[in-house]
Amino acid sequence: MKKFLINIFLLLIICKLSNSQIPTAALCTNDPNIIEGGLKCNGTGDSCALGYYCSSNKCMKTTEFASACQDDSECSPYYCNQGKCGNAYFAIAGESCTNDKDCIGRTQLKCVSNVCSLPEGASCTQANECGLDKNCKDSKCTAASKEGDACNDRYDCPVNLVCTYSNNDASSMTCQKPWTKAVGDKCDNSVDAQRIPFFYDCDIGKNLYCGAKGVCVADKPSESCTKCNEGTACSGYSESCVCNNHGVSAEVNNTEKFGVCVPQVYITNECKTTFNNLISCCAENSCPMTQSLLLNQGSCAFKKCSQYSCEMSNCFRATGEYNMLNLAKTACKSYKLPQDYTSKCPTSNDQPNHSNSMLPSIIFSIIFVFVMIILS
Repeated sequence: MKKFLINIFLLLIICKLSNSQIPTAALCTNDPNIIEGGLKCNGTGDSCALGYYCSSNKCMKTTEFASACQDDSECSPYYCNQGKCGNAYFAIAGESCTNDKDCIGRTQLKCVSNVCSLPEGASCTQANECGLDKNCKDSKCTAASKEGDACNDRYDCPVNLVCTYSNNDASSMTCQKPWTKAVGDKCDNSVDAQRIPFFYDCDIGKNLYCGAKGVCVADKPSESCTKCNEGTACSGYSESCVCNNHGVSAEVNNTEKFGVCVPQVYITNECKTTFNNLISCCAENSCPMTQSLLLNQGSCAFKKCSQYSCEMSNCFRATGEYNMLNLAKTACKSYKLPQDYTSKCPTSNDQPNHSNSMLPSIIFSIIFVFVMIILS
């Protein structure tokens, strides 16, 4: 009888522990809060409304375009270039410039004789330091491959082609047209932070993307208001776990909130059509195309193809950096703020699939100890 009771209590404790979980460091992420001018901001998770920037924890009015400035932040979403608010970081190697800050950021490029160029004697470290349809290989600039020629990554190919496998039996990649792959086809799933998230070999018009196993798979979006505790709990392509802050006090820590699965990129036939128009326009006008240039009003891509750049801005949620929100709103009259998927979801603050507290398990453990003492 004694052993039977002990086994019963052990079983109850195991069951209770299996349904309990210590909260993780961060269960969900917050979209930037849009703060009106003059109000308090924190400079990291907050986004001051268009026309303001966060300075000394307060949303201050930005300096107007072409007006005198001292710092990039006061010109948001532009930059302080040569002492005036304006465009910057819009030209890759070989493109025209008037000063060093016109040349794309995080490179060695300098403005030499009004052309962005590598300093004399310098070796390249990335494609942007080489120019349009060129790549940096073994610290040397090389010409891009043609369609059907060998490649290692998309920078080996012209602006309108992707680097992928020509068929399912191929062991090496070649430059190919985008969106030619069907479900189950072999594809390139390499990570590229500068790749605009629609430029793939899988057919995004059919809601396909390159899965973790290197084959094209169909997107399976999470149902509306699906609760989550981290991005990996969401099933759809590019989904992240966004905190549902509606009806929740601002003082509540993220570890005590639940999130909602939200798509960051929309792989639809409409977005495929728009992006196809964009890459065709960039190819025809010899414009480089990366994420940082898409909405930069000084770039060739925006000057020549702004219609498609602005249409593309509605195919993803520009929430990663607060400057991107204001950049899109400034550059594109048609731009709409990212949809708030959480506004239609329940405001209950229960976390998904587990309890916040270990208290029930502790109580069970105490009871178990007392029973053991009594039975001994």
